[in-house]
Amino acid sequence: MKKKLDLPITLSPADALRKAVMHLEEVDGKLKITVDKQLDDVELLMMIVDLVRKMIRSPRRFDFQCEDFDLGKKESVSIERRLLLKALVSPNVNLIALNKYHKFHPLLLIFVEAFQAHGLLGLDVDSYMYARPRDRRFVLPASVFEAAGELVNRLNCAVADVCQKAVDCGWKKLEKDFRRNANKNARGLILDLKTQLDAHARVLVIRLDLSFANGAGVELEPHEPNENSIGDNGRLGPVYEKVRNLRVNFWKEVEKTYGDGLLGRASKLEYGYSRGYHFHALVFLDGSKHQKDIQNGIRIGGIWKRLVPDGAGTFYLCNAHKESYMYVGVGMATYADDEFFTGYVMAVAYLTKPDFHMQLVLPGCHRAFHASFSPKPPLKKSGRKRQKESAMDGARK
Repeated sequence: MKKKLDLPITLSPADALRKAVMHLEEVDGKLKITVDKQLDDVELLMMIVDLVRKMIRSPRRFDFQCEDFDLGKKESVSIERRLLLKALVSPNVNLIALNKYHKFHPLLLIFVEAFQAHGLLGLDVDSYMYARPRDRRFVLPASVFEAAGELVNRLNCAVADVCQKAVDCGWKKLEKDFRRNANKNARGLILDLKTQLDAHARVLVIRLDLSFANGAGVELEPHEPNENSIGDNGRLGPVYEKVRNLRVNFWKEVEKTYGDGLLGRASKLEYGYSRGYHFHALVFLDGSKHQKDIQNGIRIGGIWKRLVPDGAGTFYLCNAHKESYMYVGVGMATYADDEFFTGYVMAVAYLTKPDFHMQLVLPGCHRAFHASFSPKPPLKKSGRKRQKESAMDGARK
């Protein structure tokens, strides 16, 4: 019986993602922690999933009162209710119900269905806020409190519906099933690096984002998955077919360029509303043959730019911006570098991030995540044993 693999450091995927997307930014001569603005949508989905879990376990925290909309008592409103209102105000929540490219977390779907039924998505909270006049001779009209009371009733009914639907459908099992592949991919990448470091003194890790300029990656005709047959590809969108062929040709060129110096590679296809299709990629090179990560990253990115027609290929090399990350998980990896491995786990969390909350829908047996590593060579018994254990040893126990 196989033992369950745990992450070698005590970080949940959501926590790892939050730390992976934080950057140090200098503002007025002081260092300030900021969050990557490109991940606003993902952060919103993560926040909603966390809120729904809390809603199920402690519904009383989400018991709205008319006083919650009194500007004079705004600071006394619980953080859970404030975050819930923030999520409802966001216009991007409506995109979950209309999106054809992604399969969303079951708790997100329960949330959207319940609050949409009560007309609360895209809520204009400001129109319900009121301020009591300082002069007691002036009295607010009754309609103000009636409007706030009506909204409170709708909010509390929606919260009750979320809790009831989650319990009825067995939300814990649904969540576990939804995240199975994402957990498998994340743990696989961690174990793959550990395997390569068992056989090599150093591994050069390069992380790139490969995308398209000028909307070349936007799919105007969405593909139509056929769920009746795994082997049936259904109807593929024309842009997706080009992107799929580009991915295959890109990795062929990388393998041809580096030969046996290429230890492994992984790529994750994603789709954004404005960016269209794009890839997050990890490349693993033999550190004894290749030491310069930025130069090699530019070389690999150049292959992508050369293959994409009409000069529409663009890339972002994360290795060239190490100073902007709190935890660096790219560059030269050695067996006993625990700090590097902590950053690498967070880089893996970034690579698999949408899978924990939304999954790209592809027709038939097509996959968004691909990884390939060279087989592990037989261990040599000669030589001195490594004196220090690595944090990665926990990944294989």
